[in-house]
Amino acid sequence: MAQNWDGHSNMEYIEIHDLKHCQARQLSDEGYELVECLAEGNSLCTHAITFGYRCLCRHPQRQEIVEKTETSG
Repeated sequence: MAQNWDGHSNMEYIEIHDLKHCQARQLSDEGYELVECLAEGNSLCTHAITFGYRCLCRHPQRQEIVEKTETSG
């Protein structure tokens, strides 16, 4: 069980290994530093960072996820 932002371990997070469920879109023109996660249940992903009403993706393969989302949509 992973720890949440305040150090408590009362939330179970999921580790994404299979990217077929991932969807994301790029938010800036400067590389793939700002990528919004569009996947359902994204707040439970270990690579997700909740920022306001958005969930940002920090997955090491986020560029591939964005490209896959763009071609499937």
